[in-house]
Amino acid sequence: MIKSKTMWFAFVIDALAVIQLNAEELRAAIPPEYYGWFLIAVGIGIKFFRAITTKPLKEK
Repeated sequence: MIKSKTMWFAFVIDALAVIQLNAEELRAAIPPEYYGWFLIAVGIGIKFFRAITTKPLKEK
């Protein structure tokens, strides 16, 4: 089991990328002008999970 919240978040982003590349409906649902905001939210999420990480994975 993966214990790193950052790794879980990265897997979610990977899954979203696969969905975005393969689902025409998703491309139609998110206007191109919001892609930048989505990427900003991804960056904030990664920073959040890094900030709440208090121990190395070896100690978990």
